[in-house]
Amino acid sequence: MPLSEFGSFALLAALLVAAATLGAPFEALSSPGEADVAMNHTASLPPTPDSVPEPLTPAEATLRQAKADLETLDHCLERGESAAPERAPGVAIQRLRTLYLLAIEDEERIAEADRFRLAFGREAVVPDSEGGAAVVEAYGGALEVLRAKHAFWPNTRMRHLRAGLSELDAAVARHPRAVEIRYLRLVSTAFLPGILGRSGTAREDLAVVAHLLPGTVEVFPARTFEAMAATVLELLVDGGKEPPPALVEARNRARSLDRPLAPACQGA
Repeated sequence: MPLSEFGSFALLAALLVAAATLGAPFEALSSPGEADVAMNHTASLPPTPDSVPEPLTPAEATLRQAKADLETLDHCLERGESAAPERAPGVAIQRLRTLYLLAIEDEERIAEADRFRLAFGREAVVPDSEGGAAVVEAYGGALEVLRAKHAFWPNTRMRHLRAGLSELDAAVARHPRAVEIRYLRLVSTAFLPGILGRSGTAREDLAVVAHLLPGTVEVFPARTFEAMAATVLELLVDGGKEPPPALVEARNRARSLDRPLAPACQGA
């Protein structure tokens, strides 16, 4: 089952973390800056018989869309579209999600995401039914896991990994039915080596998210929900499990919904 264009980022994150813990080099793209070259390929090189733009890989397309989404969210914040109390949380949490995604490939985004999380955490809170403030805290743990991916020394990688997973474990313990918290722990552990002892929580998180995610199709922006659903479906298939019909139906329904990036912030 191929990854969807916007569903690859979570699996990409998990693979990067797994490689980091093993001490093996693993790059989402072959060299620094290549993503920008690839993303601007069609604009800089007009198609000619001798120069046909190559299609973007799923990882390149995901990063390109994330950068565009971040610009849109920042523009909404700058022009005050999120000033109303009911609008601010949606813009803030989606900006945090987008920075997390970009941090997978760009280490400097980790600090930016953490600063935003600490400075605007109150505005980024999701409804209590979906985990409330604990979701923002869980992103702190997920970002710490990404530090493990970017670290050079194995001991440093393991220190960041343990610290991040400890935060995620605490968040799941407090909110076991919060889909986004479970999902963050899932993508942080799904591809870790079995010797690290996280296979059990990964299986548990996969089962819980697969069961609860269909009920949140109108909670997340369409692109976010589709990415989450595609990742869960991929993991289920890879594990030899039959995808729940409700999840497949919910993913298809999300594609038909015209939901903006955040309330009053329409993305491209």
